[in-house]
Amino acid sequence: MKKQNRILLTVLGLYFMVFTIIPSFLLISPTVQASTTSDRTGFQELKPKTSQFIPRTIRVAFYGELNVTRPSYDTTSSILNSNYTALWNVLENAGYQVYNLTKADVLSHKLKTADYDVFIMADNLPRESIVNYVKEFWLGGGGILSLDSAIVYLNYAGILPPESEGGDGEGIYWNYISTYEQNITMRHPITKSYQLNDTYLTDFNAGWASYDWTALQGTSIASDLVMLGSKSGSSNDATSVAFDPSNGGGRVVQLPFSGKIIHSNTENLAIDAIEWLCPRPKGRILFDLSHQPFYGVDDWDEPDYATWGERYYLWRDNLVNRSYTFDKLYPSATGNLTSNNLAPYDMLILGSPTINYTANEISSVMNWVNNGGGLFILGGYYDANSQRINDLLSSTGLNVNLTNDGAIGMADYKEEHPTVEGCTQLELTVLPGLINHTGNAFPIWGQSSKAIVIGGQEYGNGRIILSGDMFFLRFNNIILEDNLQFSINVANWLTASQAEVLIYVHEHISSDPNDNPYRGP
Repeated sequence: MKKQNRILLTVLGLYFMVFTIIPSFLLISPTVQASTTSDRTGFQELKPKTSQFIPRTIRVAFYGELNVTRPSYDTTSSILNSNYTALWNVLENAGYQVYNLTKADVLSHKLKTADYDVFIMADNLPRESIVNYVKEFWLGGGGILSLDSAIVYLNYAGILPPESEGGDGEGIYWNYISTYEQNITMRHPITKSYQLNDTYLTDFNAGWASYDWTALQGTSIASDLVMLGSKSGSSNDATSVAFDPSNGGGRVVQLPFSGKIIHSNTENLAIDAIEWLCPRPKGRILFDLSHQPFYGVDDWDEPDYATWGERYYLWRDNLVNRSYTFDKLYPSATGNLTSNNLAPYDMLILGSPTINYTANEISSVMNWVNNGGGLFILGGYYDANSQRINDLLSSTGLNVNLTNDGAIGMADYKEEHPTVEGCTQLELTVLPGLINHTGNAFPIWGQSSKAIVIGGQEYGNGRIILSGDMFFLRFNNIILEDNLQFSINVANWLTASQAEVLIYVHEHISSDPNDNPYRGP
């Protein structure tokens, strides 16, 4: 009888192991490959799980620009539009939350993935002063719907395609063509309401922006593109294109109408495009620029918001490519690291700060962590900046060592922890700082047991990782040794503090009523 019970328990155990989805931070992380502008090979990271697709209202922001003169980067014959009422009504009736964002709103950094899922340029173009901030939304994982002449921005910003960056792309990657009737050329989530060769219409018979499909097939993103529709009778004139980047950035769709008129047989194309464009993040990440970190993410972060810009862009791109969204926190007169600003996010990144944290900010950050947030701090060997970090972490068991530094080379001493799975060593190319750990804080990476570079702590319901080295994730350093793998593991672990965990126990018996095989007695 006991043997039968053992068999039954084993079978039941295997059943639950097979049919239960285990949070990704408990799995051995697969080897990951860095995304760079010159390397667009496939990634081995697991795709988002079905459980991520939680029904919710999709938030759509139209770019509201009354100035229809061409910005300086548009040298085409475009006729821009400020009327998108028809499309607004269609999307609102479809159940989407629809908003209007002006140039002033974007300049005030209101265009964030935490607040909006899709940004629509309805046959209009961002003014020169906000070109980078619109691109920043896309780089952070936000979706973009581009209508007609907004194609100029996609080319100028180097979004679709990257090779056109700095130019409007007309005559090379796209042209205005006279067209009215379009054919569906591919079955796709955006065209799910149609059959192949079904037709849909532009506003009226006129010149509409159309990609040259042959030209696009010669670009670095060719394998990421789908032609949804083309001009009837002209299969190379790609009037409707979907872009699902494999190298970072959110999804993009180009469609051939303005938004002020939308025919009934075109409505579903617009509605389903928004659904497809909407990101489903497994975690939302916030990078603090409000305390002038030593390193920023993009080149436009410097000099106003970071001592040095364009340092962590590859790291950001790899996080977005693995279903995270990524926003920046800019300084604001209404408050920076406040409870309201932190609330939408799962992970906060603080770089070596050159501005002090206020007492209120320290309280807000630590309360946010205590309630389940994940905090990743990148320190260094600059004493003043490190002291600011130590002030923030004064209630924890972690701090930066202000007396001793590490050495250039490898960090190959590691402690068992979910963040080191799939990792052997980190490469440190600049003199790293060291960290101290006390209480329930723990070491993760070091150059020896006495020279710890990275440590962590579970703090209330949240988690903290402190690195004494801010250099190992900058530029192409991230693709050295296991630097990238570790950075992805960190994001997975920090954003999963509130994940439900199923533990399989095979006839585990203990006389200790408090025994737990996962946490220990």
